[in-house]
Amino acid sequence: MYGADEMKPNHHWAVHVPAQIRDYGPVYGFWAFLTERLNKVLKNMNSNNWGGGLLEVSMMREFHRMKQLDAMLNGILDETSGPNLPRESQWEHEFIQLLFGTGENQEALGTIQDAATHERTSLRVVAGSVAEKAALLDDIVQVGIMNYYNSVGHRIHLRRTGLHTPESQELDLFGELYDYALLDGRRITPTTRSRRGAGSSIIQVKFNKELYAGVVRILFRHKQNTIPLSERPVLVFVSWMIPSHDTPLDDDDFLWYEFPELGVETWVYQQYASHDAPGFPPQVLPLAEIQCQVSRGKIRYTDPPLWITTTMDRFPTSLSAYGMGDAIEEE
Repeated sequence: MYGADEMKPNHHWAVHVPAQIRDYGPVYGFWAFLTERLNKVLKNMNSNNWGGGLLEVSMMREFHRMKQLDAMLNGILDETSGPNLPRESQWEHEFIQLLFGTGENQEALGTIQDAATHERTSLRVVAGSVAEKAALLDDIVQVGIMNYYNSVGHRIHLRRTGLHTPESQELDLFGELYDYALLDGRRITPTTRSRRGAGSSIIQVKFNKELYAGVVRILFRHKQNTIPLSERPVLVFVSWMIPSHDTPLDDDDFLWYEFPELGVETWVYQQYASHDAPGFPPQVLPLAEIQCQVSRGKIRYTDPPLWITTTMDRFPTSLSAYGMGDAIEEE
């Protein structure tokens, strides 16, 4: 359109993106944002106009100092986490959270810094900053927690239901809410803590050999002190999207028909399943049971419109990764 003189290397590289996505899956699995961020960090350091090799030495010394400080602050943050700590420790914890940034400020950093943080741990789930230490949970969330505990072998009841046995324990009604959490290094922010829409809240799970997508409303850890902390994982409360039965996915002319590896699905637009709808996953489940995040858009040419999603799984090497059967056949 503008002539060969206006072409840049990025224009050529963009031509290869479709083939790379087919080979390696969504770009999240092979992007270079972490490397680009490191370049920016190094470029922003004070070089004092050094030359003759001293510039590189100065940059690496400053980078090493920053990483030492980061590790020290993270160590203090870990040591000052948990219940029944002195007030001074709580102040230290809150001060370091402010240094790192919390809430919307922390979310604005995106997933790039989180990826670097996640490289230091083998945990799949890492809880983020605490939004509320002892929040009274909604009735529907309480019911979901009770159902979860009972499904894994604990005997828990809600006092208001009047249904309990001598062996069951009364459910505590409070939980510790989080601003966000990391799942496989990728940030998940519940809609109750985000002002930027549901983009980083949309997730996918596999339930009864079927795939379901939903929106994370709350991220929390329940405060049932009669149950060991190791058996009280980080939980999510999810609103499940409704699969669309009138979908263009079965049409050979549909744009994404030839790319099943992208895990494209369609859903009823702006509708969610009721809390007691049969056939859906439980609304309260451990964060670790989430398979991955998904991206969501809108199909406008259908009547009515539909939501469309594609997986953000890091390793989409086969259809079986999405619960769809055998690996992709080579052409």
